[in-house]
Amino acid sequence: MIKYILSINKNSANALYVGSKKHEFRKRFPKYVGEARIFLYETSPVKAITGAIICSPPIEGSIDSMCSLLGPNSFDTEKTLRKYFGDSPNGYALPVIHVERFKRSVSLDEIRSLLRKFTPPMSFLSLENEKYGDFRKYLAGVK
Repeated sequence: MIKYILSINKNSANALYVGSKKHEFRKRFPKYVGEARIFLYETSPVKAITGAIICSPPIEGSIDSMCSLLGPNSFDTEKTLRKYFGDSPNGYALPVIHVERFKRSVSLDEIRSLLRKFTPPMSFLSLENEKYGDFRKYLAGVK
């Protein structure tokens, strides 16, 4: 299963954890086959990996098609989604099929003790490169 770290704000992460956010919307995201495990790095003030989601392959489409994925009790609204996408003609929706909030977060300092030059990604970071092998194994043990 392919793995990523995704930068996300605290409110969006919480909406994923409580189930009011069924898709994570992005302006860009790589295509993948099968499922992906995506570790959620909550930005400031949290500055930690707080959990993970398992997603089906991304749905790419127009902003109208992204808005059509919103449910009646969704965290995201059409207004916030259109504002987020701005002038982008297309977007990506990552369908969330499983959510796991860690009992113990992995702090930025802890991440940097394992990956010395780690800088939180602006959007996402693929962990498929060989240099992240030990870090992937470490994250696999975090619950």
